[in-house]
Amino acid sequence: MLRIRAAKRSDYVDLLPLVRELHRVHRLALPEMFPPNDKPLSRLALRRRIHSPHAACLVAVDGGEVLGYAIVSLVPTSPLDRIVMRLSSLASVARLSGGIWSWRQQMSSDQGTRRRTAFIDEVVVAPTARGRGVGAALTEACVAWSRERKAPAVELQVWDFNQTAAELYSRLDFVMLRRIMRKSLEGP
Repeated sequence: MLRIRAAKRSDYVDLLPLVRELHRVHRLALPEMFPPNDKPLSRLALRRRIHSPHAACLVAVDGGEVLGYAIVSLVPTSPLDRIVMRLSSLASVARLSGGIWSWRQQMSSDQGTRRRTAFIDEVVVAPTARGRGVGAALTEACVAWSRERKAPAVELQVWDFNQTAAELYSRLDFVMLRRIMRKSLEGP
C-alpha cells in the first residue's frame, strides 16, 4: 500500500538513484544546462531539507520500497507575487502624495505580514513505479504540506520536454502562468 512520509537520513541510499535518474533525464534533454554530475544530492543537502522548518522532502513508499520523492519549500515570494506587488506599489506611488518615501514605507510595513508561497522543486518517481499514481500522491502531499503552513499558493516548474509531468499537474488543477523561452548562443 502506497504511503507518503517525511524523508529520513537513512533514505539517502534509496533516494540517490532517483536523483541520478532525474539528472540523467534532464541531461539527455538539455545537456548544455545539466553537466555531468555523479553525486547530484549530497547527504548534507538532504539533511538540510529534512530538518528545515521551511522545506520538506517527502518519500513515497510501498512495502518498504522507496518509489519516489518530492521536495517542497516555502519561498518568501513567488515571481508572480513580486510582479503583482510591484504593480500595486506603483499604483500606490501614483495615489500617495508622499511619493517614493510612502511607497518604501508601505513595502517595509508589508514585510512582516506577507505570506510565503510554496514551491515544489522536484517530483521524481522510479521508472518501475510510473503510471501507478505515485507522482500524483507526492504532488498532493506537497499541496497538503503547503496548506498546513498556510501558503496562499503552490507553484512548480516543468520542463517543456516533460509532457507527462505537465499533464499530471494539469489534472491536479495547476495552471500555466508563464513560459520561459531560451535560445542557445553556443555552437554554429
